[in-house]
Amino acid sequence: MKTMIATNRRTRNTTSAAPAAPTAEEVDADMALLQRIGQRDVAAFQFFYKKFSGLLYSTITAS
Repeated sequence: MKTMIATNRRTRNTTSAAPAAPTAEEVDADMALLQRIGQRDVAAFQFFYKKFSGLLYSTITAS
């Protein structure tokens, strides 16, 4: 069930269901991605940014 919560001048969606836990394959792929970023792989960082920027932004603005 989705509900709308008004906070200051913005509205955010919340759901009652928790997100699914990542699979072992997804965790391994993310770890490999971080290793590539550590080796200064620009394409890996771009992929990482596209994958996680929305999640990070919504987490930061939710507080």
